[in-house]
Amino acid sequence: MSRRVWEFTYEQKLTALHKHASQLSLANSVDEIATYTLDAIEQTLGFDFADMAMVENACVRVLAYRGHPAVLWEAPLDGRSVKVQAANTKKAVRVPDTRKESAYVDGKGFDWNGEPTALSELAVPVLVDGEAVAVLNVESHLLSAFTSDDQALLEILAIHVASDIRRLRHLEALRKNEQHLEELVNERTRNLRESEGRYKSLIENIPLKIFAKDKNSVFISCNDNFAKDLKINAEDMVGKNDYDFFPKDLADHYRADDERIMESGRTEEVEEKYIVGGQEFWVNTTKTPIRGASGNITGLIGIFRDITERRLMMQQLRDNEERYRSLFESSPISLWEEDFSEVKRYADGLRSRGVRDLREYFTDHSEEVTRCFGMVNVVDVNKATLELYNAKSKSDFVDGLAGIFTAASQDVFKEELLAWAEGKESFESEIDNRTLDGELKQVRLICNVVPGYEDTLARVLVSIVDLTQQKQMRERLLRSQHLADIGQMATMVGHDLRNPLQGISGAVEILEKELGSASNNTVREMVGILKRGVEYSNEILAELSDYSREIRLDLTRTSLKPILNRSLELVRRPDNVSIEDLSEDVNLEADIKKMERVFVNIIGNAVDAMPSGGQLTIMSKNSRDSVEVSLADTGVGIPADELTKIWTTLHTTKARGMGLGLVIAKRIVEAHNGTISVESVQGKGSVFRVTLPRTEVN
Repeated sequence: MSRRVWEFTYEQKLTALHKHASQLSLANSVDEIATYTLDAIEQTLGFDFADMAMVENACVRVLAYRGHPAVLWEAPLDGRSVKVQAANTKKAVRVPDTRKESAYVDGKGFDWNGEPTALSELAVPVLVDGEAVAVLNVESHLLSAFTSDDQALLEILAIHVASDIRRLRHLEALRKNEQHLEELVNERTRNLRESEGRYKSLIENIPLKIFAKDKNSVFISCNDNFAKDLKINAEDMVGKNDYDFFPKDLADHYRADDERIMESGRTEEVEEKYIVGGQEFWVNTTKTPIRGASGNITGLIGIFRDITERRLMMQQLRDNEERYRSLFESSPISLWEEDFSEVKRYADGLRSRGVRDLREYFTDHSEEVTRCFGMVNVVDVNKATLELYNAKSKSDFVDGLAGIFTAASQDVFKEELLAWAEGKESFESEIDNRTLDGELKQVRLICNVVPGYEDTLARVLVSIVDLTQQKQMRERLLRSQHLADIGQMATMVGHDLRNPLQGISGAVEILEKELGSASNNTVREMVGILKRGVEYSNEILAELSDYSREIRLDLTRTSLKPILNRSLELVRRPDNVSIEDLSEDVNLEADIKKMERVFVNIIGNAVDAMPSGGQLTIMSKNSRDSVEVSLADTGVGIPADELTKIWTTLHTTKARGMGLGLVIAKRIVEAHNGTISVESVQGKGSVFRVTLPRTEVN
């Protein structure tokens, strides 16, 4: 296919599309409509592969195609394919990557397992009176080949196609009616009176307004429904024209329509004004030429019906939609409109295959929960959503929910799936999300099915309330209360123990002086135990005091290596423990003493975890915004049930210590706007990772 059309702007394509669409009105059959439609798709929109399929007899059947290397001629409406999905949902279906679309069926057949013929697909239903009668389908060998503009253009073309299919149906109905009338005329020699009676009964009982005009637009007949509007008898219409009943500008309009239709020989359907007794109405009018026995046009027949109420309803719907859109966009709360219809069909399919307990099934097949993430179609989001998730535009959510869900979100999403499967119309829960740039958010999720969509879940309104700041404030409050309690306890303990400890320390010094060298080894050993006990007690009091204080940083521009080197010097290690420092130097802004304390604690713990010897490896990984320091030992490791407790105050697995070292280290790292984490396998060792920002600390 020619690709030069891609150089056109959207407005140029739209203009060209309307020109092509005007050819559709020349079509006298569905086959001709298909030909003109594919001409428009190929020459105006420039797609690789295109086809037009008809929806009939519970199948979607390809009527005509262009450019396809392989065509799937027929697909049942209860089966797969993007065209089937468009026909069933009566909505356009745009697939950016067919390899990820479960509904996609390759043109080579349902059983084809090779590389897909097309990598992206766009299918738009052709709707006539609310029913899908055909599908316009385009495909491309490129990923994400079709934009929202392409979809809008194809939807416009589908509207034109629908109008002409409707026109053909009306024309066919009128032709049948004309044929029937001609048959009645052919029987006039036998039963003229009966024939005239049937004809009149047919016209008068149709709940429409019907008239016939000659070639000069003079009325030659009408039914009573039309005559009653004009407050005259039907016989009195004969010989009159539109200027006798309607304002001049409206009569001019009617006359121009008549001349155009009789000149072209084509049926037309229009919505136009209709004024009776000074009151204005809107009508849907179909006018078709009347041909005589020789085929010459002798006049036209017009049929119209009042659509004023329908137009008012449509205007009200547009007004309501505008009000809804305004409220939706201006809401300070994150709002989403989501389509769960594919998820609904998937769950129904599981039941049809004999899965009775969906909770048990999803628990045993967690990968299916993840798969359902991708089935949720994000229809729209408001401005508050873009701000909450640091998104640039609504298109950032076109791939669904996977980008904002975390591993911890899976259980909540499973409960949501089960709620919909059980027929519930709302769901609410707290859940962890992440922004598009990776920031963790704690939110409250409130989902409600829009009334009228309970059976399909095609419209679900989702509200998301950001609880992150609220929870952080609560955690800080609880932490400050906890620290206040610890501080009070530390003050009391320090006050009660320091004086006795000082007395014991002084007594030990005097005892050493008095005994001097005269004391034996046992006495000296006991004095050493007393001195070490006093030192250890003072260390515990110092840790309690440090823990109870707020972390205040004395920030200095420094680098990583000196901090690590000093920390290694401060830790005593046995000869059977080797340390390999492979870290690279990088500039930081940090509190040197406090960061030395962090690394001394981690290195000391690593040495303690290798009583039989081993190796500690220190490495670093730099990025533009941060540096990650990893300290990996080959020690005994940390039991899995202890991993979540090591950051808990006063929790320790050692014979000595109060379990404050890692807690204080974590507070120091977080005060630097950094993070600290651990991974451990019992019997193989542990890896502590400290990540610090390379930017300035607030």
